[in-house]
Amino acid sequence: MCRAILEDALREIVDPHGVIEQQVKGSDSYIMELVREAERRDILSDDRPDWAHRIRRAGNLAVHDLKRFKLEFPDNKFEELLLNTRKILEDLYAVGENA
Repeated sequence: MCRAILEDALREIVDPHGVIEQQVKGSDSYIMELVREAERRDILSDDRPDWAHRIRRAGNLAVHDLKRFKLEFPDNKFEELLLNTRKILEDLYAVGENA
């Protein structure tokens, strides 16, 4: 769920007209390209891009390999994943409000 929310927020703020999506069409790297663009625009800094990668990975594992997801993201790490998703969303929407 965090991955889906993150991707929608990135799309809304970073690529509202779908330009980047068209450039990477057919590739699973869309969310990562959105993260790179947010980083280039100084929307995401510090550890936020790294956390975006982790959130993407967690989402992929949750859908495709639940056993591995539970190993890599036990309860104590899952809360950290939620908190960092929130931090990224706050950064993204703070920019959106100021645009």
